Amino acid sequence: MPTHDATHWTHESRDDYIFQLLHPRSAEGKFDFDYFFNVHLQKTNDVFKPASLIQTLITKADPTTDFLVVATFIFSDEKRFRKAMDSPEGQVLFADVASFSPATPTVVSGVVVREH
Repeated sequence: MPTHDATHWTHESRDDYIFQLLHPRSAEGKFDFDYFFNVHLQKTNDVFKPASLIQTLITKADPTTDFLVVATFIFSDEKRFRKAMDSPEGQVLFADVASFSPATPTVVSGVVVREH
């Protein structure tokens, strides 16, 4: 297995913040894509666009994985994201996940350290 020294992690840093929600495959057949795309993502934009949201990527996960949908949100400012997430509007938005999925998503987040 190749090893990577620290220089690979510090070269050309962007400092964008990535927030991902990995929706489990157990929600398959119960995940309301219509609500997700037409209502929830608009609510997401309303809360997070002013908080430095620069891109949203929705991925249909490979069927061999434990996940159905991966929602990736890219922010230019982690502090602004966290402030919005901790706000009453952010908490309502996170609770809205139950409106389209019976399963709790896995959260993965972090700072972009390099872009090729």
